[in-house]
Amino acid sequence: MKFLLALLLCVASATASQAEVIRIDGEFGDWNGVPVVATDPSGDAGFTGVDFTQLQLVNDEEYLYVRFDTQAEVQPDEGQNLAIAFDTDSNTGTGQSFAGLGAEIIWRLGQRNGTFYANGFGQDIRHADVGLVIGPTVSNGAFEIGFSRKKSVGGTALFPFPALNCAVVDLNGGDEIVLDDGFFFTNLQDQVEPLPLWRFDSGHLRVVSYNVQGDGLFDGGNAEASQGRILRAIDADIWVFNEVWDHSAEDVRQKLMSHIPNPNVTWQAVKRDFGNVVVSRFPILNTWVVFQSHRLTAVLIDARPQLDSEVLVIANHWRCCQANFERQEEADALIAFIRDAQTPGGQIDLEPNTPIISCGDFNLVGLRQQLDTALTGDIANNSRWGEDFAPDWDGSNFEDANPRHPDAPFAYTWRRDGSSFYPGKLDWMFYSGSVLELQNHYVFETRTMTQQTLAHNELEANDTENASDHAPVVADFSLRDLSGDDCIALGTTLMDGMTGTVLQDALRSAYRPPVGLSYAAARDVMFSQIDNEKGAVSGVYTGFSVSVSPSSSNPRGDAFNAGLNTEHVWPQSKGAGDLPARADLHHLFPSEINANNARAAFPFDEIPDDETDLWYLEKQVLADPEAKFLDDYSELDRTHPNASYDGRWEPPEDIKGNIARAMFYFFTMYSNEANGEDRNFFPAQVDQLRQWHLEDPVDPAEYERTCAIAPHQDDRVNPFVIDPTLVDRAYFEKVPVRLVSFTADHAGEGVQLNWRTADERRHAGFHVLRETQSAQETLTQSLLRPAITRFVDKTGTPGETYSYFLVAHDYENRTERFGPKTIVYPSVSIVASAGPNPLQLGQTLQFTNLPAEGKAQLIDVFGRRVREWKNMESLSRGWDGVLETGTPAAAGVYYLRLVSGVGSRPTVQTLRLLILK
Repeated sequence: MKFLLALLLCVASATASQAEVIRIDGEFGDWNGVPVVATDPSGDAGFTGVDFTQLQLVNDEEYLYVRFDTQAEVQPDEGQNLAIAFDTDSNTGTGQSFAGLGAEIIWRLGQRNGTFYANGFGQDIRHADVGLVIGPTVSNGAFEIGFSRKKSVGGTALFPFPALNCAVVDLNGGDEIVLDDGFFFTNLQDQVEPLPLWRFDSGHLRVVSYNVQGDGLFDGGNAEASQGRILRAIDADIWVFNEVWDHSAEDVRQKLMSHIPNPNVTWQAVKRDFGNVVVSRFPILNTWVVFQSHRLTAVLIDARPQLDSEVLVIANHWRCCQANFERQEEADALIAFIRDAQTPGGQIDLEPNTPIISCGDFNLVGLRQQLDTALTGDIANNSRWGEDFAPDWDGSNFEDANPRHPDAPFAYTWRRDGSSFYPGKLDWMFYSGSVLELQNHYVFETRTMTQQTLAHNELEANDTENASDHAPVVADFSLRDLSGDDCIALGTTLMDGMTGTVLQDALRSAYRPPVGLSYAAARDVMFSQIDNEKGAVSGVYTGFSVSVSPSSSNPRGDAFNAGLNTEHVWPQSKGAGDLPARADLHHLFPSEINANNARAAFPFDEIPDDETDLWYLEKQVLADPEAKFLDDYSELDRTHPNASYDGRWEPPEDIKGNIARAMFYFFTMYSNEANGEDRNFFPAQVDQLRQWHLEDPVDPAEYERTCAIAPHQDDRVNPFVIDPTLVDRAYFEKVPVRLVSFTADHAGEGVQLNWRTADERRHAGFHVLRETQSAQETLTQSLLRPAITRFVDKTGTPGETYSYFLVAHDYENRTERFGPKTIVYPSVSIVASAGPNPLQLGQTLQFTNLPAEGKAQLIDVFGRRVREWKNMESLSRGWDGVLETGTPAAAGVYYLRLVSGVGSRPTVQTLRLLILK
């Protein structure tokens, strides 16, 4: 069943004018302002698992852009049988009958070919015939595709009319999503902003990755002429060349000197594997082979005086095509080497905060896990390559430079029009963003450059194509200032020796601003300076970004009109309603308006996924988002374990520590104001805030933010950002844990552990162990905070006997073990069912095999919860089709979520219901 949003077409012009320029780069934040033109309910996938739910279209003068989701992870160019079709004349009687349309264009993504129907005949077409560009190149659950509006086949334009219809179909008997009410072309979307090819500052370090295609540097003729123009226009400090098969490092050095003669530069070059050559204008200090018999080489370079630091450059050329196993091994080896470099011992020990740049032709054309490993350090083969390791120095992910073409909204680095394979992003530039600041960066693709750019840089349009099938990836870097200039150094111990209320009082005296900004001035400073990154401001809870000019006369108004409001992390109604607390920038953040309103004045908490009512990301508000992206969402639960509060709010994983430190700051500075409104508000969440503070430490961006705020608040920083020990010293004294009770019971399809400590809760927390006669395993990935008093094990084997232990940790990581509690793991329960289904209004829906305990929620196709049962007993009496509003349910598809069990990993069954008129 399809659901069309024709109403959106009426406001398409207004919405599209606010949208960002679409970039086909495999990232989707730029689609936030683009209308959804068709939806399809989730849960109707075929055997492939592909389940379309949303379709978006937008255009500029040159291209039509399409975005759709598949839910299931599929590759864009093989291993699936998806097709996208366009009825370009909006006439079902012409073209080829397809998904209820008369399609003039049918493109089969997995087969990498298509058919163009004109004048009653079908003609085979290739991706170059339609100018097809797709992202990402790796497997994913959503894709964006561009089709050229300027192309024609046999003299017939691809898109000759002002409107079209569209369908995306899983041809393996699966799902489909159809727009048949018309998409109308507009030209309101802004063109991409041109990028200069030169450095923004002569002091920036320029690094280039370039696959020269089979020793192409030595081909001579037109290829060499094009390469010379490319190399001179880029003029890098460090070159990483791939596919230098049959020439030495000295050969490459001499060739580079012939193209860029400079008597003041002494180039150094190294080749340690069988294809990569690194050439540097700075001294090469050491080299390593990262993975024997593979193309990975690490080179340590003294980048002074360009950067006041050594730099580790890792040259990568991973295995191609369908070699997913080999590529994953190379990804794992890369992370293992970086872990070695940042930890004592092994073959390499870097000085702390040495910049790391990992670049080259990664051939990321298969499974997404390889990309995730390179970015996040999630090693797949831990038995061979060791434990996972976040590759940046601050324990975070690597940054992806994610460059685009200077004059086009594309990120592909490989293109061969005669191949069946699509242009793809094969060449990447990852770097340690905690110490490096990315400056100018781009993909050097002359085929998409304007004549003005070509002429200004003495280039020809076919230079990239003549030189190689890859385009160079160019990135300029500067060092981040980790000292903070006049700002107190990160990690400085403040008020050493003080603890408890004495420390709280001392912090209040030293860091509470004596005179604050007005509320209007504080918001203007926040939107134009503090959180303004080159004209863009992002919301704290959802990442939704809008454009706000730093020189605007009304930045707070501009931000609000674009969809951002001001979030008081400490709510105004809880003690932040008056100055100076109301305008204290250390607890103010930009926030997308829906998320800002939803958070309201609720306490923060860790919300089990099954208890989350709504999920917030960018501008989306969802009831049931895709599971693998849940960490990116903020969460709302309209209930709270403490009956004093009507709800709770959980921010995304990557900003929980920031939120916690802002909360500790506010309560310390304004405790009288806070306690005057609600004495229980801070105690209700303090344990969870501490846990977030420990799990998400201060990163450079948070440090820079507090330092940027300080000049506006009498040079007062947030001390909890500067000194991470303050949280425990001020609010958590070291008290040994004493267990009062510990039980193990069956809970649904799992085992629930319950425990209670004495009134002291200021220990570090618990781990849960599970033992059999032959094995022991830790069930908790991180310490359970002291406020948690239960845990549900959903991972056992039915019928197996397990012994459970609690291991208490204190603040100095001393441990004490409690238990065992021995129990037989329960058997799997029977699946619930409902009937009659379809349900005619006036009938009563009856249920069988309902869980003994739990709750149920009825969700419509738009993700809205329209009915809820707090217990299974009330549902067991049947449902008469009436919603919570007292009105009968409208005809359509609904989803009944049955949630049984308790804790962080409940059992969830979903029944699809069809209601007829």
